[in-house]
Amino acid sequence: DRAIEEQLSALGSESFVVQKFPPVMVSHNWREYARRKDFTYDDAIFLQTTAANVSAATAVINRGGQTIKYKDKKTAPNVRVVGTMSEYLSTQALDLASGRFLTGDDVSHTRQVAIIGRDVATELFPYIDPVDRRILAGGQGFLVIGVLEQAPTTFGQSADNVIIIPITAYEKVFTTSRRQMSNTGLFLRAWDTKSVDQAIDEVVALLRVRRKVPLAEENDFEVVTAESLMNTLADFTFYIRIAAIGIAGISLLVAGIGIMNVMLVSVMER
Repeated sequence: DRAIEEQLSALGSESFVVQKFPPVMVSHNWREYARRKDFTYDDAIFLQTTAANVSAATAVINRGGQTIKYKDKKTAPNVRVVGTMSEYLSTQALDLASGRFLTGDDVSHTRQVAIIGRDVATELFPYIDPVDRRILAGGQGFLVIGVLEQAPTTFGQSADNVIIIPITAYEKVFTTSRRQMSNTGLFLRAWDTKSVDQAIDEVVALLRVRRKVPLAEENDFEVVTAESLMNTLADFTFYIRIAAIGIAGISLLVAGIGIMNVMLVSVMER
């Protein structure tokens, strides 16, 4: 629990996420959430330019299980490709080791450029500077423009085993339809911890109007903070523990029945 708490704290208490799906979803009502309107990078631009209490807003989508290549070298098929915008670095606990990050022009011009994580850099470029080298991702060439500093592991997943590309290039290379962009989320950051609640209230109000949500209806999106996610995980852990106790109880009962059967057979044989 303590490790999870530390990892959530690394996300920053000023940051929060807006997405169409809840962080934990019961299988029977997933269709209800799937029918919600998708978020796009236009929503992030809207909030960045409209929400006074938001210091940074970016759209994010990602896909795991990717193989990245450079000449005769290639990674294992476990790299995460993140499609995002220039403000992404401002909403994450990440820093650049070398090169530069994405710009607004990279996104608007659908440039096939990439920032790579430490693991990818070490695996593909053990002896040379990766910047200005061309890699293959999704069968397409991407120019490496930056390398990330080593980042903390989050929930057992290496944040170094990643490449970051413009969200427009992600849509072009890694999707064949708009439906495949439905998991796009908005990462936002308030100016400071004191203004987080104000930022959330403002973002919710702006998005309800933008998405034309009737006054009497609930939000058609979810707001996730480090605190709310921690509470969700705590509840989830509690039910897992209850289930584990139940399973242990059943195991003891079965074991007890087994011992009784052995004793009964032994008595009957005598």
